[in-house]
Amino acid sequence: MIKMDKETRERLEKTVVYINGEYCSGIDAKISIFDAGFSLGATVYDTISLRNGFLIKLDSHVRRFYEGMHAYGLEISLSKEDFKEVIFETARRSKLKEAEIYEASTYGIFPLRGRSGELGPPPERESTLIVYCQPYIWIGGQEAQKIGVKARIPKIKDYPIQCVGNRAKNWNRLNYYLAAMELRGTDATIPLMTDMDGYVGQGTQANLWVVKDGKLFTPGGNILYGITREAVFDIAKLENIEAIETRLTPYEVYNADEAFLSSSSGGLIPIIEVDKRRIGDGKPGPITRRLTDAYWKMHVDPKYATKVPGLD
Repeated sequence: MIKMDKETRERLEKTVVYINGEYCSGIDAKISIFDAGFSLGATVYDTISLRNGFLIKLDSHVRRFYEGMHAYGLEISLSKEDFKEVIFETARRSKLKEAEIYEASTYGIFPLRGRSGELGPPPERESTLIVYCQPYIWIGGQEAQKIGVKARIPKIKDYPIQCVGNRAKNWNRLNYYLAAMELRGTDATIPLMTDMDGYVGQGTQANLWVVKDGKLFTPGGNILYGITREAVFDIAKLENIEAIETRLTPYEVYNADEAFLSSSSGGLIPIIEVDKRRIGDGKPGPITRRLTDAYWKMHVDPKYATKVPGLD
């Protein structure tokens, strides 16, 4: 029996999980300890936000998930349309209208070979597919939408593109765990990762944006190209706000008029302080608030979001 606190148990009891064609509760969900997703991190995953029964930018999420699997040599037999049906059915079984849906593809059992225990080349096989729907999680807590969060730039770096890279969401995230550990004992809750050259790239769970002189700036390159990030570009175009992809130094972040994160977990989260430097006036700024209002409207707009069939 796995030990867990009351809040975690209640969350898992409300969670519905699909594993390779079978559905169960979050309490009963199991995966082999020998699965390569667990033992080697051979995994691609994605997260979709469910709000009032709508999944925002579903096609974009599915495209990114399949592209990530292809890049990492993972395969599932489901077509994209059949995969969407699994997502819908998982949401329906959960009966949750405000939730997060996770999809993960892992390499499956990856046994050791030979008397020496050395790993051989991975055999060709279909990946394990996991989809689960759990109550919605807000980065920094829902109150962060109103008051903002404080961030720190840790000493540990993001993975360089020569290693795992960041274009596909994956579970190779020990560096993110160590970055979060650096925040212990501080009043900051969000790590902002830098690359090997010292440029700020992204948060550990979200993309970074800064506002300067009425324009939006966000890093590109070796980052996760988030779907909420994509939505912000869409909104900026609709709102006639110039949005620019560029490299950002800590200096430029410190001196931003506004800053915020974008993520499926929490939408747009204002940043009010970085490394003890106040951002703007230390409150969520007007452009951040404007974009946030537009994002939540987009989330339930049939032009950008898909209603889960049968989720009443």
